[in-house]
Amino acid sequence: MSPIPFFIECAKLAIVGLILFFVVEMIETMPVWARRVVQLLIVLVCILSALGMATATTAPHDMGRPLSGIPAPPSICKGC
Repeated sequence: MSPIPFFIECAKLAIVGLILFFVVEMIETMPVWARRVVQLLIVLVCILSALGMATATTAPHDMGRPLSGIPAPPSICKGC
């Protein structure tokens, strides 16, 4: 994977992680220990996602495309 798309995807992941981290921090009805556990899980998911992107064999923009050998699901309209 080329470094520029990797860094862009990591930056997106970091922004989402920071937002979720501080949203969990604002939940006052949760006990403090539960907030810390959820925040640590958010950090762990971000780290594992970045490692998964680094070791992936396809580019990040190819992740959502179906494989070419698998037929598309049938459409409900005839001329679509």
